[in-house]
Amino acid sequence: MSTARKRPRPYAARVWYPCVLSGNGESVSFSVDPREIKALIYTPNSYIVEFDFDGKKEQAVLREAQFHPVREQILHLISTALPRVNPYPSPFRYA
Repeated sequence: MSTARKRPRPYAARVWYPCVLSGNGESVSFSVDPREIKALIYTPNSYIVEFDFDGKKEQAVLREAQFHPVREQILHLISTALPRVNPYPSPFRYA
């Protein structure tokens, strides 16, 4: 009879979702914790999400989530960055 305890899974062994953020003339690859992004994937609504990359903040919209065809596990997420400039300039001029 074995009395060995199960070892906890190391932090690096958790499954993180690979993501790509494209837009504004650049593309950034990163991974996200499934607990943080799950509410965005399984909803009919669209949300603006703010990502922080070493102090540089980017706003984006989730464009696509790719799933495994049999297991229905998330394989990859693709987000599109929102433009940094105001698309609706003010008609007023400030001195």
